[in-house]
Amino acid sequence: MRNILRIFPLLILLGGCAELSAARQAYTAATETQVPASYVLAAGNSFVLLETAGTSYLIFCKANLSDPRCSADNRRAVIQNTRKGRSALNSLKVIIASTPTASASVYNVLVAAISGLQASPAPTFGGQ
Repeated sequence: MRNILRIFPLLILLGGCAELSAARQAYTAATETQVPASYVLAAGNSFVLLETAGTSYLIFCKANLSDPRCSADNRRAVIQNTRKGRSALNSLKVIIASTPTASASVYNVLVAAISGLQASPAPTFGGQ
């Protein structure tokens, strides 16, 4: 029985090491994964188109606040996703100007902003 009690703390420590190892792997994947510049350019072009549509949407909503598509939540989502996407795109442009790859974590922020803009009513206002 005493031997089991002596081994138990050791087992807990080893279990903690496995969790630490998994956390280290997740951190490494998040910070060191790279995306080719061609992906960044394609996502950047998509974002710019959606940003333009979002601007048209906000101009429309400024004049038509009673339109149900212009709810405060929709406008807020367009503004937030546009700001996040613009910030990520600006960072990615600086990165790919000097290297052929970019950080996947920053790229993922851009992709999330694109998804947020696509989910809003903004894409239906392109060019209006």
